[in-house]
Amino acid sequence: MRHSLQCTLLAIIVIGFSSTIFAQNRVVITDADLVGNMTYNWTSDNIYELEKLVFLEEGGKLFIEAGTRIEGGSGSNLDASALVITRGAQIFAEGTPTNPIIFTSTSDDGTFDETNRGEWGGLVILGYATTNNASEQEIEGVGTITPEGDNRAFYGGNDDMDNSGVLRYVSIRHSGKSIGAETGNEIQGLTAGAVGAGTTIEYVESFASDDDGFEFFGGTVNTRNLVSAFNADDAFDWDQGFRGKHQFWFAIQAGDKAGRVAEMDGAGGNENTTPYASPVVVNATYIGPGVDATPEGDGNEMLMFRDNTAGFYYNSIFTDFGSSNAGIGITVEDIDNAGEKPFDSRQRLENELCMVQFQSWEWSY
Repeated sequence: MRHSLQCTLLAIIVIGFSSTIFAQNRVVITDADLVGNMTYNWTSDNIYELEKLVFLEEGGKLFIEAGTRIEGGSGSNLDASALVITRGAQIFAEGTPTNPIIFTSTSDDGTFDETNRGEWGGLVILGYATTNNASEQEIEGVGTITPEGDNRAFYGGNDDMDNSGVLRYVSIRHSGKSIGAETGNEIQGLTAGAVGAGTTIEYVESFASDDDGFEFFGGTVNTRNLVSAFNADDAFDWDQGFRGKHQFWFAIQAGDKAGRVAEMDGAGGNENTTPYASPVVVNATYIGPGVDATPEGDGNEMLMFRDNTAGFYYNSIFTDFGSSNAGIGITVEDIDNAGEKPFDSRQRLENELCMVQFQSWEWSY
């Protein structure tokens, strides 16, 4: 990626998700402030500061007004901040094109750019949709620090039409701080665990995360108009039987740190359990770190299909993934078909259950 193009695209993204900052009240939100079966309204005349992990518990509803700013506290490890919408709870964060809802760090003074990553945790939404896990699971990162008997980090069920609410015109910035005492427990800009098709996720940006931009752990949610920009790991990551229809995914990778633009996995455990991951992505535009870039991580790999995933791309553009530095456009896992893994993504490709096609697609959902 040439520097001028990166700067131009960054300016477009930041301007598109900017909002006016004026004198506002600061409201500190702790975990005790959001309980189940209650309705909460966050308004744009306040800044809401998340202190450590904050769970909206089952039956709770959180309405966030357009233009509202939510900031994650700067604590690390066990003190890291994140907002977790648990199973049976709902978030209604509905911004507008000119007045988006912004999730960012308390340290974000307006001078942050794409290199300011890992300043707070992120946004987590958990649902009751199906995954291909044998039972419900605790979500990555958050689940490692919830005490025994606390089931608020669990996701998964049997309701593929589960409704976790609405995310529309939302910008999630500078996320990915490590959660818990162990390293490697970062959460994504947006983490979706078993989110159902009754949920609306569209016009959402994940910008400068220190982990993935978006990760989907199973579930059936449909999405549109997602932007994953300058994140340190994968732009888009799916696992554990993720399905649904998805349109207008845009990704641009950074030149300093980057994972795969799309890391597409089928399972977190037994790869032969159903439902198999098989989402459809239409009109994606994926821009790698640049043909001459050598980012830290897997940024010179564009698409990775593995762990028995299927999946379809139609009418999409993939470019600048580092062809002059042994870059890899598409990798499809081919394993020894003996023992516990009788199937793999190569067989799904050969059976036309995993493909990339550059053609028109009639869209509806």
